[in-house]
Amino acid sequence: MIDSSIMNLMMELATFSFIVPLVLIIVWKLRTRKSLIPVFIGAGIFFVFAYVLEAIPHTFFLRINSPVSTFLTGNPWAYALYGGIMAALFEETGRYIAFRIFLKNHAERETAVSYGLGHGGIECIIVLGLGHLQNYTYCQLINNG
Repeated sequence: MIDSSIMNLMMELATFSFIVPLVLIIVWKLRTRKSLIPVFIGAGIFFVFAYVLEAIPHTFFLRINSPVSTFLTGNPWAYALYGGIMAALFEETGRYIAFRIFLKNHAERETAVSYGLGHGGIECIIVLGLGHLQNYTYCQLINNG
């Protein structure tokens, strides 16, 4: 049986993970009166590059049974290095494409902050918010037998 205080904390963290990025984006919009296009581009680029495109090498290097996947999953240092390199490669490439192609007409400081709020906001929602909701659901299933 999982204690209700732990489950309540999971739900509070999930709620917090959804609300904080949205509040920050709203406050930033009201303060700067700039377009929200960079926010949406940041969120979209993060999703496409970190979740869609980055999954391709993970399939080959981690999920297919091979000597490379055995080495990476069996060695924490190699796994961490691989994860860092893949994240850097895909997220920085996405950031470069976003600013070079989609945001070339938005050459202001506020654009970088807006892009970061979109990128970090969707990451917070997906990783923390949805992760805690999933764990909360599992706790409910465990408690209900």
